[in-house]
Amino acid sequence: MGLAEPMVMSSFFHFVVDNLKERKFDPKILLEKCEVPLSCLEDPYREMPLRKYIQFLEEAAVFSGDQNFGLGLGRRATPFSLGPLGLLFASSANLSHALQGLATHVGVVQDRTNSALRLDGEMAAFHYRIDDPRIRQRRQDAEFSLGMICQLVRYVAGKNWAPEEVHFEHPAPAATSDHAALFRAPIYFDQPTNAVILRRSDLGLRNPQVDEKMALLFQHHVAVMRGQRSDRRNLSDQVRSIVRDHFPAAERSMTATRAAEATGLSARTLQRVLQREQTGFRAIKDEERKQIAHQYLLQTRMPVTEIALMLGYSDPACFTRACRRWFGVNPRKLRQESGVDVDRKVGATATAAPQFRQTTAK
Repeated sequence: MGLAEPMVMSSFFHFVVDNLKERKFDPKILLEKCEVPLSCLEDPYREMPLRKYIQFLEEAAVFSGDQNFGLGLGRRATPFSLGPLGLLFASSANLSHALQGLATHVGVVQDRTNSALRLDGEMAAFHYRIDDPRIRQRRQDAEFSLGMICQLVRYVAGKNWAPEEVHFEHPAPAATSDHAALFRAPIYFDQPTNAVILRRSDLGLRNPQVDEKMALLFQHHVAVMRGQRSDRRNLSDQVRSIVRDHFPAAERSMTATRAAEATGLSARTLQRVLQREQTGFRAIKDEERKQIAHQYLLQTRMPVTEIALMLGYSDPACFTRACRRWFGVNPRKLRQESGVDVDRKVGATATAAPQFRQTTAK
């Protein structure tokens, strides 16, 4: 059964188009090239395919001659750029509530997207990831999103705030001076996920613009939007998100019983509904593992043994057998045939992050 077309609320798209106009570029050329109808500019609540939105961002970088186009968008972002979700962030009592709200409700404005605020000792990490395996070229969206997150945090913590680290899934670009200027922190590329690392103590920072009444209003509005979107999603899409969000794999394996608990169903009911949707839990889990393996084998230089552990394979040989079943070849052969140079020397910004990544990948 094919994946449903993921959608995104066009308010994001409006922000991108407005930025092109401010820079004296005519967006109509890109709208036609990406086959985006003008009607997407008429209503910020209108939905458009996520793949077209991501394609538009990538094409805008080429069209404008600015390979850091997404990064520039992130630098200009304010809570108003996110619509109701941004306003909920801006009215939250402290940074912890603001980031938790953003992580919880990102699905309201963008399908097939996972974000989470994870704690580990003295550190915390805000993770962001698009889950649709069909959307592979997404550097501009990642840099836009993490740049925007940092700017949102500065809305609460002050303009001089800086994260401890910033992680990107994609390889390091030729020049990273603009990244350094925006984040003012060590930046690591070729990482398992996109993430902004901050000190846990930062989460207690009180929002000077807090408005409890407005926060309650926006919470209600976002909850209504979330309910409307959930009603349109089939169960297999929900299970896909649950399974994929489980990776990097935790100590306990994701099972049909645990997935059923997350959806509020019994394991028997979950399997029955999935069967009506022409799939099953094991098939979904296997497909998600395959897509994640393909992504990290071909788009990163992450060691095969680390990818295997991330996917829940304690024995790399089991991962190798799975790759032969999925792709017809072992992991190293797949990389060789695809021209992935895992031995290429890279700068310090493209090496593995020193400590936090390893502890949160459990």
